[in-house]
Amino acid sequence: MSGAPAQEEYGLTIPLPEGSLEARVAVPGSAPGLVLLPELGLWRAPERLACLRTALLALPLGVVELPLLTASEETLDQISARFRFDVELLAQRLTEVVTVLRRIPRLARMPFGAVAQGTAAAAALLAAARAPDLFAALVSWAGRADLVRASLPEVKAPTLLLVDGEDEPVLELTLGVLGQLGAPAEMRVLPLAADPAADDGGLARIAGFAGDWLRLHLAAE
Repeated sequence: MSGAPAQEEYGLTIPLPEGSLEARVAVPGSAPGLVLLPELGLWRAPERLACLRTALLALPLGVVELPLLTASEETLDQISARFRFDVELLAQRLTEVVTVLRRIPRLARMPFGAVAQGTAAAAALLAAARAPDLFAALVSWAGRADLVRASLPEVKAPTLLLVDGEDEPVLELTLGVLGQLGAPAEMRVLPLAADPAADDGGLARIAGFAGDWLRLHLAAE
């Protein structure tokens, strides 16, 4: 009696004109979709994404963890913060990553989602606006959607905006753009620590909301 295909896990080098990105891919046998977890901002350290990764794999959804900057860019960014705020560059990177992933036979027909924070969330929204078939669902944590305000009406991927209730500036910015998205969108205000990536309870809450949203919309594709 044959069961579902086994979970696949492997490293993947994504070539770029500027260098390469080293991604980590995990796909449960029955996963209906794949979720990108960009490492940037509070989520720069891979171990901080462990809670999200575990929760998503259990649903089961496939997960791709990856940096959005090459090794040389990361070194410069730690000194100057030059690249982490370059939303155009980050959006292009996300598009390039999805293009490479869709060349893999197992992943080619899967719907893609993303969970991103800060400017990486803004980049995901911008990439989705420019290529409506890129993502089937998005989750933004403390995202800077205001940085891509003009592109929000073109976003067709259902979007969940998670905001820390204590972060008043980001809360106000998010409220200001919620109605501008061109797809179904919801906002959840969570009581989280200033650095949720260092707070297991905060990450568990993010993972719970993100997982429910992504499972609903990726499984529907």
